[in-house]
Amino acid sequence: MKKIVVPLLLLLSLVGCKTETLIRVVTNGCIHTEILNAAKAPLKAKGYRLQIDTFNNPTLANNSISSGGVDASLSQKTDDLLKYNARVSKRAELTSAGRVYISALGLYTGTKTTLDDYTPGDKIVISDRAEDFERIMRFINEVFAFKFSTDKNNMRNKPRIGDALTVEYMNPDLIPEAQKHPAEAFYIMTGAQAYASGLSYNNILATERNRDYAFILTIRRGEENNGKIRALMDVLYSDEMHDFIVDHFRGLIFPYR
Repeated sequence: MKKIVVPLLLLLSLVGCKTETLIRVVTNGCIHTEILNAAKAPLKAKGYRLQIDTFNNPTLANNSISSGGVDASLSQKTDDLLKYNARVSKRAELTSAGRVYISALGLYTGTKTTLDDYTPGDKIVISDRAEDFERIMRFINEVFAFKFSTDKNNMRNKPRIGDALTVEYMNPDLIPEAQKHPAEAFYIMTGAQAYASGLSYNNILATERNRDYAFILTIRRGEENNGKIRALMDVLYSDEMHDFIVDHFRGLIFPYR
């Protein structure tokens, strides 16, 4: 009998043990990481262990997905993905499993604390990056009902929007701190910038309604129905995650769902 006691005990000790399936996701920023960290517990309850890796280079992150080194990334928007796919072969193409959250542009208070305080010629501070120009101008048109060209070539002219607004360009990383000690009427920045700088939703006068700039979960094409990806998207689209994003990011970041 002694010969079978140890194997039997080992067998009994394994009863009820459950192997967790590993999901590896790449990210490159604090917002993405905080959202994914919040997804760990509900994924664990489903039998999955989420591992988060950090890549500061989005191309390297995409290459890791293509090679199968990781399962997905939460680090880019649809336009970024399309540009990547245009540079690689069909075999390496990536796709979106779904849109996760939006870091919307906001019009923030400066020396003017309400839109009713606006007067023609007021100065508005915006990002000096050419790739941000079209999106920002569409937002300004949306808020103030102007019809100003979104052509980024206009950046060279330090434009006035008619007699309505004067544009001041600034490094986007400096805008949140400038807003805290305002010298100009209005400031435009993303929700992620505002959150990282500790700003409040109370500082926002208007929020971008365009939903085209959502961050997506990027995966290999053909993996849309993979059990790991479906489990991750189920958690990211859950009511629990919706409430976490709204509450944790103080209304500055919005769940896409």
